[in-house]
Amino acid sequence: MSLPAYMDLGGDIPGSVQVKGRENQVEVLEFNHRVYMPSDIKDGTAAGTRKHESLIVSKNFDKATPKLYQYLCNGKKIPQVLIHWYMIDASGQETEYFTHKLENARIVAIKPWMPDVDNKEKETYKHREDIEFRYEKITWTYLDGNVEFSDSWLEGR
Repeated sequence: MSLPAYMDLGGDIPGSVQVKGRENQVEVLEFNHRVYMPSDIKDGTAAGTRKHESLIVSKNFDKATPKLYQYLCNGKKIPQVLIHWYMIDASGQETEYFTHKLENARIVAIKPWMPDVDNKEKETYKHREDIEFRYEKITWTYLDGNVEFSDSWLEGR
């Protein structure tokens, strides 16, 4: 079973999480992001530069929701978004092992949704929303050994 990730949007957009060490973060229930290199369909050679699609997180409605709409509607940038990933280590404890860091991120869409209330398989779901981000720079970090890579639209490749 996967563990939820936790998203820190900075002090201006507090979330509802009260777990010790993750206070005021947003619990991430689903995550989707794709980076790809366009390629020739016949021989696989590169046919352009890398492309970043939107990074999308799903979360329950919480106290961050109105602020997220404010940032979306006003086109305001979020200086830094951190997504913290956890796993169960060998001693059975939750430990952070990976992060995504977005710099100068913008919310480009919010899609609220409600599962089919008549579907018994989804009766534990809460009201949710998908938050779609674009960003100037992204950094992927594997914390054991501090292995990381960043990609920025402001730096040529």
